[in-house]
Amino acid sequence: LYLLLMEVGSTEEKSELVKSEDPQIEPLAPCDPKDSTKPTPFDFITENVYITERGTSREGKRNKRMMCDCQFDPECDDMSDACGDSCLNRLLMIECGSRCPCGEYCNNKRFQRAQYASVNVFRTEMKGWGLETTQDIKQYSFVMEYCGEVCTLEEFEVRRKEYEKDKRRHYYFMSLKADEILDATRKGNLSRFINHSCDPNCETQKWTVNGKLRVGFFALKNLFAGDELTFDYQFQRFGEAAQKCYCGSDNCRGYLGATKQSDSTRDNSVASGEVKGGRSRRPKVGNDSDSVFEREVYDIVGGSWRLRDIEQVLSLSRLMLRADTIKQRLMILRVLRATSDNNCFKRFLSLHGLRLIWSWMVEISDHMTREALEIKKEILQTLGHIPIPNRNLLSDCKVLQVVEKWSEPKLKLTTP
Repeated sequence: LYLLLMEVGSTEEKSELVKSEDPQIEPLAPCDPKDSTKPTPFDFITENVYITERGTSREGKRNKRMMCDCQFDPECDDMSDACGDSCLNRLLMIECGSRCPCGEYCNNKRFQRAQYASVNVFRTEMKGWGLETTQDIKQYSFVMEYCGEVCTLEEFEVRRKEYEKDKRRHYYFMSLKADEILDATRKGNLSRFINHSCDPNCETQKWTVNGKLRVGFFALKNLFAGDELTFDYQFQRFGEAAQKCYCGSDNCRGYLGATKQSDSTRDNSVASGEVKGGRSRRPKVGNDSDSVFEREVYDIVGGSWRLRDIEQVLSLSRLMLRADTIKQRLMILRVLRATSDNNCFKRFLSLHGLRLIWSWMVEISDHMTREALEIKKEILQTLGHIPIPNRNLLSDCKVLQVVEKWSEPKLKLTTP
């Protein structure tokens, strides 16, 4: 995730109220933009606002099929066992839906229930406004969601130029997907006050909630009441002027952000792709969804383009949930085919990897284009490569039924 935070001079925004829809959070009072004793006003929202029409995506339908297999008896089980740390959906960073077998006792609905830590906005000495916790927070715990308006890349460019023209001093963009940007400049929640640190105590994670991708802050260490919440912005800098960092950590990098040129250089230096002759292909440099996805795959498996440990398997399984295009799915399948470690395959099967593959099979089952036939062939070869212990496993996840359907006589090949 990249947070793009730009300071382009003094602001002259009009005073307005922060509109709160949460009765537990009082709206901020009207603010004089020249009054540094009050934060810049914004509209308070409790969930992301999509500024364009958004239909039901294939990703949404796919994730709704991912139901965990947790079992819970409220009369004899501990409440924390209901979709706790071992929940399959939780491991894959998916929140359970309405069909969860644990029902109302499910503990894997933190975004949906807005189970945020108690926090307070305060004035820092060098960094403007910040956010501190008013309660102790355990390591790995959910802190809060980062909310804003969801923009397309085109709208992001329009807004960036508009904010610069209006001389806004602070505005915030965070990458949600390759083609979607979260903008918390005008609409957001209290998470917009979380400052950068080169030694952060929180991190951002992308979770799928009812088919939509959302971003949350999670504690990297045990936190205590009064601690300031921080995370590493890792934002890309626009223009030549670097922003000085005031985080005060021992490993402070001194300045925030990398230029576009240095980002391109970094991307060019990354090796990825199919291994041929012992050498790996470098990933494409670009911001299209397939290029971004390829770099994400590389971040997991490296230049070997194969899985080598079970932690990589978990990361790749999470990425599978966001593979929307044929090219992205082919990348995943080729990683699986290049893998030879049986422990990795056991972990993949335990994470219901076959169910993930089945969801792809269902989407292309009746398609007869060249692209569809290519990925069907790759899926069958991958299934033949994975050491599946018995036929019942293929049948239980419905893969076998789809394979049998594919083996039936087909109509003439259609053009893409």
